[in-house]
Amino acid sequence: MVIGVALTVLFGGRLAAAPMGTALTYQGQLQQTSPGGGIGQQPSSGPVTGVYDFQFSLWDAVTNGDLVGTTQTVSTVSVSNGLFTVTLDFGTNAFNGDARWLEIGVRTNGVGTFSELAPRQEVPLMPYALYAAEAGT
Repeated sequence: MVIGVALTVLFGGRLAAAPMGTALTYQGQLQQTSPGGGIGQQPSSGPVTGVYDFQFSLWDAVTNGDLVGTTQTVSTVSVSNGLFTVTLDFGTNAFNGDARWLEIGVRTNGVGTFSELAPRQEVPLMPYALYAAEAGT
């Protein structure tokens, strides 16, 4: 019994939960589609590799709707075989239990305007763990 109490005292501080941040990790796959070159030719597509800039905005509807939080630009993102990962933080009030959709724009690193990807991506339930931390207050 004394050993159990001693372990609780030694590790008690390390077992306490730290507050969660509001950042989330988004992983995506970027594909480029080119139209066919003529009659009977199929469009070509495939994953891209390179450095790209992305814009992310959070919305309360799949089309139209209201912007939630501020638009975030993430520059010089490495994309390998179409795959990329970014960290986004829309703040403490972005996830309040209502449905959310992510709108994504992309451009070649520093060149031109952002092209909007469609459709908006529905945000899965995982970020709502942030909201659950506030549910008791």
